[in-house]
Amino acid sequence: MIPFVLVFGEQTPSMFIVFALFMASYVVGYALARRHGYSDALSACLGAFLVLGCNMLEASHYGGVWNMAQMMAFLLTLLSFWYISSKNRRHWYASLICLALAVGCRPFQLVYAPVLLCMLYGRLWEEKPEINGIWPAIRAMLPFAAAPAAILLGYAAYNFVRFGDIFEFGHNYLPEFTDSVYGQFSVHYMRENMANILRLPYFQEAMLVFPIFSGFAFFIANPIYLIWGERALVTAVRRRLILDEGLLLAAFFVHFALLLMHKSFGGWQFGTRYLCDLIPAMYFFIVSQRHRVGMGTAAVMIFAVVFNIYGSVVFHVLS
Repeated sequence: MIPFVLVFGEQTPSMFIVFALFMASYVVGYALARRHGYSDALSACLGAFLVLGCNMLEASHYGGVWNMAQMMAFLLTLLSFWYISSKNRRHWYASLICLALAVGCRPFQLVYAPVLLCMLYGRLWEEKPEINGIWPAIRAMLPFAAAPAAILLGYAAYNFVRFGDIFEFGHNYLPEFTDSVYGQFSVHYMRENMANILRLPYFQEAMLVFPIFSGFAFFIANPIYLIWGERALVTAVRRRLILDEGLLLAAFFVHFALLLMHKSFGGWQFGTRYLCDLIPAMYFFIVSQRHRVGMGTAAVMIFAVVFNIYGSVVFHVLS
């Protein structure tokens, strides 16, 4: 933001920045699909589904710092998977750097670090099969981890100077957390959060009403969860999961559980915005499978885009 502040002062073009991040996410989504063998037209459709078929569409309509941070994490996580799936060795450095920067926006993105490190080891082993064993692997990966580690240490130092705690970045000072008996994170929140994110829209006075606090039916608001679930199940049943796929599935469940433990699932939103943090990795899992997009998947994609466009209009124009 510093260059924009120097040019525009207090009138930073926040809406433009969020929209630019949103469009960049489409471009990376398109490029990921192309890299994994999908046609140009289908890649364009998959990229559109990625950004238009989830709650990031509604988030792109507001330039607030929360939406900006989430949109930036969304893009950076996508980039980390795009870079690690490249054959260009220099891109592997960029992959871990992008993820480290994403962690600065949304800390739970750190759960995907083991996945990227596993994929990095696979890339290095393909180059030099003699890299076998724990210590040779660590030595080979250390140069790639140096810059991301420095970034994470910078975050820790910054948090310590500001708050006296390397893990504290300010959320615990917000009113909704200072008044909480269980703090910002607790297993006590999981049942209520799960109930909230399973709520369906309802009719009131002949109008369809969407809960705007704590989310609603995440599988309707973000239907990529349905496609991902089907792909994960088919992959697990029809063949053995390879290591990085297994780690990716484990990361999803850990990420989901951590979000359920958070006291708040967000307010003043259409859908379940927090659960969009898992979508970049889900999208990578789906396109990396190289499965044909059938009629059922296409129907879910079309529904997702139409529903989120409708919801964005209702939320921002009619509410």
